[in-house]
Amino acid sequence: MAPLDPAPTACAEESAPVTTDTAPAQGVPASTAATAAAPSRRALVAAALLVLVALAPIVLLAAQGVSRRWMHDDAFINLRVVRNLLIGNGPIFNLGERVEVGTSPLWIALLALAGLLRFRLEYAAVYGALALTVVGMLAGQLAALLYNHDAHPVLHRFRTQRMLPFGVAIFASLPPAWDHATAGLETGLGLAWLGLTYLALVWLGRPVPQDQPPADQGRPRRHARPYLLVAALVGLGPLIRPDFALYAAAFFLPLSIASLQAFSPGEPVRSRLARLAKLVAAAGLIPGSYQIFRMGYFAAVSPNPALAKEAFRTNWEQGWCYARNFFGLYDLALPLTVMAIFALRAILRGRASGARLPSNAAASLLLAACLHVVYVVAIGGDYMHARLFLPAVFASTLVVSLVSLRGLGRSVLVGIGSAALLLPVLAWAGRCTLYVRVESKNQCDIGDERGWAVLGTGKPNPVALEDFKGFTFYEAGAKELRRVIGDRPSSSTDRRMVIGEETDGRLYPFRPFYRLKKEADSRLSGATTLAAIGIAGYLLPDNIHVVDRHGLGDPVGARIELLKRGRPGHEKRLPNAWIVARLAQPESPDDAMVAAARRALDCEPLRSLQRATTSPMTASLFADNLLRAARLHRLRVPADPFEAERRFCDNEQLRALTVGGTGGVPFRWHCPQGTALCSISGSFNEHESSISQVRPGCCPSGARQPEAAPAAPIAGPDIGDKGSLAYEQKCNRDEVAVGIHGNHSKFVRGFGLICAPLPGSPSTELRRVPSSGREEGPRFDLACPSGLVAVGIAGRAGALIDSLGVVCSK
Repeated sequence: MAPLDPAPTACAEESAPVTTDTAPAQGVPASTAATAAAPSRRALVAAALLVLVALAPIVLLAAQGVSRRWMHDDAFINLRVVRNLLIGNGPIFNLGERVEVGTSPLWIALLALAGLLRFRLEYAAVYGALALTVVGMLAGQLAALLYNHDAHPVLHRFRTQRMLPFGVAIFASLPPAWDHATAGLETGLGLAWLGLTYLALVWLGRPVPQDQPPADQGRPRRHARPYLLVAALVGLGPLIRPDFALYAAAFFLPLSIASLQAFSPGEPVRSRLARLAKLVAAAGLIPGSYQIFRMGYFAAVSPNPALAKEAFRTNWEQGWCYARNFFGLYDLALPLTVMAIFALRAILRGRASGARLPSNAAASLLLAACLHVVYVVAIGGDYMHARLFLPAVFASTLVVSLVSLRGLGRSVLVGIGSAALLLPVLAWAGRCTLYVRVESKNQCDIGDERGWAVLGTGKPNPVALEDFKGFTFYEAGAKELRRVIGDRPSSSTDRRMVIGEETDGRLYPFRPFYRLKKEADSRLSGATTLAAIGIAGYLLPDNIHVVDRHGLGDPVGARIELLKRGRPGHEKRLPNAWIVARLAQPESPDDAMVAAARRALDCEPLRSLQRATTSPMTASLFADNLLRAARLHRLRVPADPFEAERRFCDNEQLRALTVGGTGGVPFRWHCPQGTALCSISGSFNEHESSISQVRPGCCPSGARQPEAAPAAPIAGPDIGDKGSLAYEQKCNRDEVAVGIHGNHSKFVRGFGLICAPLPGSPSTELRRVPSSGREEGPRFDLACPSGLVAVGIAGRAGALIDSLGVVCSK
């Protein structure tokens, strides 16, 4: 076989061609020729040493991965899904609710296979991820060998091409790569797919041997089946992560071009288009089938975490901070620049040698890696240090995983230039490996998740569930387990739901426990709420419904409107009112926010969302979900149940009138049904000369009998911070509030109630209660329209009351 390496073909003066003729020269005995052609022992030893050097970065990463093995909280989310899948409940997180809580269907499928083989899931996730990372790195090196092909056996290519690790060494020098080589997430699977797919394209692009007919020399192989198999491999990308569709497209483009050029130039256009259609079908069969399943089963276009994290919205400011936290910390500008130079050299030499598919695949892969970095920055990155950038960095290193030094020493200038490029990168790799580490303190809400897990557990390698005893998330799960079933009599048939923290919207009247609604799945024994559903969710049994406050595992929580950006993946917070409205049996009296949420859930499109995710799966429901998936993907739900009721039920009856500044965060509270606002108490901050806290009070809004004893107001929540002076604004027993008056600037300086007589009272005039606070700043006078009364308060608050007003209703 003639030399096939792109390097000597493009630059023939670098080295003489290597002949592979097997026939002995004329007049020379065959045995003598064979002996002369056989490599010397010294050459074999040199080649073996170069192989060991090439494998050193992989050994480094594998060793560090084992040394730093751990399991991330999010990985336990996948394990709960796998556990449900293995016992026949389907790929769900909670019984009776179809939500695709996992980002990687292919990773969940592999973990389920490991579970079927009786492997413990935690160890399968951790060591499986590490093994797949190593596979991806080895595939990248093998691809580099095939890319820099010549006529020698593989071992001798290291010697003849002087192959040394470069890109693989850059990746293996990054400490985040060590941490996320395990972690139990799909990162290792993604790296393996990138490496194997690139290897498949390079292998497919090998020119046909010169013993083929002359017209076919230098052309890609003409068999259609390998192209279809590689296309099927390419199509798996979106099943690893949705954003890997970018890499799948980058791989498919050169593959389709090569397929069209693989046969004779005179082939009819119809035949070429038919072959391209088969290629598209091969690539799209598996992901397309799963997408149909996703839309019909989950009524979703994308995994639920993509909605919860708003992966379709931009957050450039946070993304730039995420980029600095990675690229800046590890000074990646130097190695990436040098790597780009060598990658450009490899691509140009590949094209010059006629290896079009490998060179096109390399160029397309580099472009996809750059675009992936831009995408990660655009969406705001992640809360885990470096994790989302690792696939892009790894993809860019594949092109130069190994570099050939042949030809770099053909002149003094080239040799000096090469040394000037490589030696600083070598020094960088040593410094990065030995000294550079991420700080334990969060930067822009980006954290060292492994360091936190190790610190919280007191163990260097927390992997199994029991390793996390004492950790915050484990103890939270144990606490909720006790609250749901711990002190309940064994004979009790009530299914208890606890709502957890009151900071997510205190309900009035407050109940520590609620009864699970009758329509809930009969297999459930209770429900609870958590802000971190991984470790705690895996600790809790499957018959306890776990509500995810941040929306990863909740169909409504994932669609809560995002009003303020914050820590990636933790920006949304599902209020208690929505949780009680969805899962709890109605109680009397019901909190006004819960009642509003129940009414909103009965209106479209929330009614369709409920039916799509909780009704028993049937063929007709599957078909309906296919049609409604896109609409539900766009659905966003106001966190405020009253606003949701107004929007989805066209209920304009409730009107909020406010006055004041724009600082703080919004609040809104309504009196229970059958009552109206009759008092506001709280405190005043003397130093700031402003109202600092308000507490609404509600009284029955119907006509009162003269002989009836006055009922104590139903107190609402304390809003704002406690100040130095207390105050109380109160209507008479035969009055209700219809508005407020007072003074404001950027804060509320002082206010008083505007009271109106109840029906049946002899008086019909409004009464203004004297103001509490300061009479400084512009005056205001807010009153409900005629025929309406105040049934709640609204405004904005922080340490002080920035704005204040009333909610009006009949």
